[in-house]
Amino acid sequence: MRKQSRPILIALSLSASACSAPTGGLAVAPLPDEQSAGAILMKERCGQCHGAPSPSVHTAEHWPSVIYRMQNRMTQKGMRALNADELNTLTDYLRQYAKGAS
Repeated sequence: MRKQSRPILIALSLSASACSAPTGGLAVAPLPDEQSAGAILMKERCGQCHGAPSPSVHTAEHWPSVIYRMQNRMTQKGMRALNADELNTLTDYLRQYAKGAS
């Protein structure tokens, strides 16, 4: 192996390991109202696969489709989907702090 290609392989290895980290490679910032039921649910349930994203990354109108997609992924991986109360709590929290929310 040429010396020139080693740094590239090392960079690719580090990059791949970051994607398999508990945060899914996402930089995780503190959530708004971190002690609220919605924030705790985000950290506990969403954080099982990836870092909990800021609610402001999507609009209130877009969050339900994101939640639906994540629910499908959870069940595909054999994880328990959110129950109705958890869905309501999470949706309300995300809409409250969504992009463009006042």
